[in-house]
Order: sequence, then structure tokens, then C-alpha cells
Amino acid sequence: MNEQKHAFLEYLTEKKLAQNTIDEHMRLFDLFSDTPPIPAAIGEFVGIFVKHHGYDLDGARKKYRFLEIYADFCESQINNDEMDDVLPLMSDAIRSHIRNHFEDIARRDIAVHKKRITLIPKDTKIAPYYLGTLSNDEFVSAFGSLQQFVYDIYEAIEQGSPFEWGFPGWKGVDCYGDYISHVLWILIELVYAGTLDGNTLVVDKKKCRPGAFIAKLTTMGVKIEGHTNKKDSEFTLSHPNNPHIFYVLCAFFKDRTCRDCRENCPKHHVSFKNWNECFYQRLPFLLSHRFVEEPAAQAHDLAFLSHTDNAPEDVRKLQHYIYDEAIKHGFSIDPFEARHRDGIVYRKGSKKWLLMKNDSDLVTIRFKKIFEKYPEKKAELDARFPGIFKWKWNFVSHVTPIATSG
Repeated sequence: MNEQKHAFLEYLTEKKLAQNTIDEHMRLFDLFSDTPPIPAAIGEFVGIFVKHHGYDLDGARKKYRFLEIYADFCESQINNDEMDDVLPLMSDAIRSHIRNHFEDIARRDIAVHKKRITLIPKDTKIAPYYLGTLSNDEFVSAFGSLQQFVYDIYEAIEQGSPFEWGFPGWKGVDCYGDYISHVLWILIELVYAGTLDGNTLVVDKKKCRPGAFIAKLTTMGVKIEGHTNKKDSEFTLSHPNNPHIFYVLCAFFKDRTCRDCRENCPKHHVSFKNWNECFYQRLPFLLSHRFVEEPAAQAHDLAFLSHTDNAPEDVRKLQHYIYDEAIKHGFSIDPFEARHRDGIVYRKGSKKWLLMKNDSDLVTIRFKKIFEKYPEKKAELDARFPGIFKWKWNFVSHVTPIATSG
């Protein structure tokens, strides 16, 4: 066993890690030992790859866990004259790769989340359940300020350093290689750990620790008190320039229940534990005004509207047409098809009619080769939505927007 490998084994043993963890780290050490100390080579070692539309999360995490502890080991050997001079360079290369790679992922995700925010129309009618002591106009104005506040946070993170905003490295990435609405997750944690005192949110430190993201909110006009004093059991947040922001944040996320029965139900309840089980549970992360709008003002399904509001007008017209046709023929949105990322599945009994996906300027519609069987429907859609479709083989496609049949 060479000297560096022996020293690394001793380092792991001193950490009192489980034997299987030590064995895994030593196995990876053997694979890594010839890697040059440059960030690009670190990335090649990790070998992140896309499999279908997923991410080799378990394999990547094992390697990043090894890299992190190996970087710590390298730094611990800086004053050891018997160790290779390359170790400090290796530590810097590992840190640089991790930061650059995951900040790039964060910026990519932030750009997507930012595009999904559709500002609340000024004439929106708010459901009385959410108003509290605010008038309709006050709530609409405050909700618009909240949306702008979140948008500005996204801008600051995208243009600055996500890590300085508390974005985690490899530990915070999901199985798709994405961060799951990191900004809104923290805002939700504040809501569930806090209570409102007027326009001030009082947060229990045991339930929500004031980390880097919360400290950064001071750059966005938020006044924070008590977050730096370890003796305080609480800290407070307020926004002097937009005093109702934290009220509407709490109204939007806290105690979200069915708008009809006001009892917890899978259709509208936001759940940390079960949020992947139901399509509707994901949608509040769009920060759509549809979730606080008066239900009587909505001519279409809540999920459908919040999912499609930010699409271009011509795409939205197509989406509404498809929705109306689906309902007319007895189909409805299946809220438990959450595995179709950002998609809507219409179902009638055991039969799925189509999958519609929307990401602002992208829409995919699968018609199960229906146009092959009914060419007159193709001509009808061409006439009804001129300029939208570009037909190729059994597919309907267009660069922006896109509608695909297959």
C-alpha cells in the first residue's frame, strides 16, 4: 500500500466511519488515484450521465461523497512534508469542479422556475377564504409584489453565486439532476416554522435554521432580526416596502386545503412527505394566482389553468381547445400521473387520451397516431390553428411552440 493510500485509510478510520463506507471510499480511491488535479478531469471521474431523462443519483452521490472527504484529506496534509505536493492542487480542483458544476445546474433550474412565474392580473377576484383583513385590491397588489419578490431573487441568484445563496452541492440534486424549487422550498419552510404577528413572520429556529439563503434576503429588502444571535429561539422577517408580502405568502402556502370542503385532500393539500404522489401538489410551486382566485371565476380546471397560463397566446388557445374536447368526450385530468414531469395526462377509465407538456414555449401533445386514422382531423386543426402545426410523418411539430402527435 503506497504512503498516500495508507494515510487516507488512517484518515477515514480516525473519522470513525462505518467499515462499508471506508471500503467504498478506498475502492473509489483506487479508481481516482491517477486523476490529474484539474476540474475537467474531476468531472470525467464522476461520469455524470443522463439515462433516459434521469440522473445516476446513487452512483454520483457515492463519488461526490468520496471527493468531498478526499478534498478534506488533501487539505489536512498541506503541512505534511512527506506527502505529494499535488494534494493542495487536487483539493482546489475538487472544490472548483463541485462549485462550478452545481452552480451551473442551479442557474439552469433558476432560469426555468423564473420563466414559470405569471404575474397576477390586476382584476383577479380573490377567494374570501384567503383575504383575511386585506381587501381584494390589497391582496392582489401584495401577491403581485410577492411574485416580483421571488422573481427578483431568481434574478439575483442566476446573475450571482447560487452557493452564496445557500444552494447545496450534490446533496441537493434530485434524481433528474435538478434542484426542486430550492427558493420556494425554503420560503415554505419559513411559513410552516413561523407564525404571523401582524405583517411580521416569527420563525422558530428549531424548525427552520437561518442559513445563507435567509441571510441573503436582507439584500432584497427584507428586515431580519434575531437570526445571528444564537441565544434567541426565534427570528423575525418583515418587508418594510411591501408589508403584506409575508401575509400573502402564508395565505398561499399554509394550511392549503380543498377549496370546497376545507378539509385536507390530495387534490389541493401541499405535503412535504407526499408531494410526488399527486400532480396538484406540485403546482403551487408555480406560484400561480389561480390557487387563491375565486373558484367561480375559473372556467377550467385549477391545475390546467395554473399549468398553462404562462404559455404563448396561440399555444394557450390550442391547449384550451384540447381541454374542452377532452372534457366533452368524458376525459378528465389524472392528478396522480406526477411521474410525467410537468405534464398533464387525460384519462377516461383505464384509457389515456393524451399527454400534454408545457414549459412556457414548448408544448407536446400525443394523439396516439389518431391523424393516421382520421386525416380530416389534421385538416381541421390546420384550419382552426393556422401557423401552429408543421406536419412530418406522423408528428405535428413547430419550433416555438411545439405540438407533437405520435
